[in-house]
Amino acid sequence: MPRAGLSGCCPDYEEILHSCLDELVGDQPAFICCEARRIDPWLLSYHRSNVKKIFVLHNAHIRPPYNRIGQIRPIYRPLLDRRHDVDAVVFLTEAQRADAEAHFGHTDGFYVIPHSAAPAALDPQVVRDPNRIVMMVRLDQQKRLPDAIKAFALVHRDFPACRLEIYGRGPEEAALRTLIESLGLAGSVILAGYTNDPSSVYQSAGLSLLTSAYEGFGLAVLESLNNGCPVVSYDLRYGPSDIISHGQNGFLVTNGDIAALADQIKAVLADPELLHQLSEAAPMAAGAFSEDAFVARWSGLYNTLSRTLRSGAS
Repeated sequence: MPRAGLSGCCPDYEEILHSCLDELVGDQPAFICCEARRIDPWLLSYHRSNVKKIFVLHNAHIRPPYNRIGQIRPIYRPLLDRRHDVDAVVFLTEAQRADAEAHFGHTDGFYVIPHSAAPAALDPQVVRDPNRIVMMVRLDQQKRLPDAIKAFALVHRDFPACRLEIYGRGPEEAALRTLIESLGLAGSVILAGYTNDPSSVYQSAGLSLLTSAYEGFGLAVLESLNNGCPVVSYDLRYGPSDIISHGQNGFLVTNGDIAALADQIKAVLADPELLHQLSEAAPMAAGAFSEDAFVARWSGLYNTLSRTLRSGAS
């Protein structure tokens, strides 16, 4: 029910939400996990002795161009300004928590629980093509695909046999096709559309790329590594620096530096032994982000909070 529809003697939306939560929770110990920033203000004002509130951040909390940790996105401000009044704020990466604490100060209620990905079943029959570079992305502005295409154009001059395959759909498709044509890359850069088998794509590719303006975690990086496909990524906020071990399973380059991205791709393509080593090491990185590790981290958080959880609504 929108707030505009409530007037006169009717309670406002916050009161309705709180009443619904009271009815749902009753006097039983409970955890409420909030993952939508538009709901934060209503839940921040909900206080019950038998309830613990957990707020999960799935995206960058700083404003574009994502390079100043003090420029907080307005929708994140209510939660972070009242960080001491909540039971837990969960970030997906250590880097994001570090940025938040660098600006707001150390906070006991800040936790890091990254996403997980199931281990991939590597198919020994699949032959990896070192000249095949892939991306799994939505075709929208957040992913900065023009950067990837322009970098590939520099790579293609020295490695004409290589190709870039971009899997995904989105509103930027027409503009990307125009850019590909203008750079003379038709046939070398392929907008491949949707795939229901990303594992096979990753396992048959030499490299994958990530050029996003921002991420909450960058699950595509983890999925690529799980499938033995090393990643060359911008060192963007947030995700890649938590997952990629530079020089071991991939490379991080200066965020937004198209020439540096191209140079790093060329360096890998020019060294087959390096590419092989990166590919062999890639799945090992996934151990820290296993499903078992994910469950253990969340279980640990719930156990920590439950020690101070009391029955009986206040």
